[in-house]
Amino acid sequence: MGGADRLPNCCVNTADKGIQSVDVYGAANKQLVWTGRATKTLSPGKNQQKDLNNLDKAIAKLMKNFPPPMK
Repeated sequence: MGGADRLPNCCVNTADKGIQSVDVYGAANKQLVWTGRATKTLSPGKNQQKDLNNLDKAIAKLMKNFPPPMK
């Protein structure tokens, strides 16, 4: 079994309400195999470094359970 044929296609979607979501689809069957969502408060225009740190924390939390276990 080669690794490349098992790699999923990945689509990243964002919403404008402080929610980051990532949906991962299987390359072969185009079925959803994993969804991750995280929220974090950002304050654009104020402390940009704090916003970047909060965004890093949200992404780390979102990706904590990726990749999903093999079936």
